[in-house]
Amino acid sequence: MILLNESPLEAYMLRTILSEDLMVATIVAKATYAMTDAGRLELRGRQRPVALKPSSIDGVEFPPDAGYGKLGVDLLALATAFAPGAGQRQR
Repeated sequence: MILLNESPLEAYMLRTILSEDLMVATIVAKATYAMTDAGRLELRGRQRPVALKPSSIDGVEFPPDAGYGKLGVDLLALATAFAPGAGQRQR
């Protein structure tokens, strides 16, 4: 079983064998967006890879993106926000 990813997204295929006759695969795809000055989201040219191990970004701990124990979809937005006219502040 081979994953042929022709999308602009990062993707990874997890495989496991359930029995002598049955193999199962889970495809994990990950998209990274950037916000334009006009406030629109655009797919970034450089995508973050699918995380196979726990990771940390700016002190925030993240579980792996892939895993057979996941029963749903994760949506996480990392962003910087500030009041109009106030400018950006370091946190």
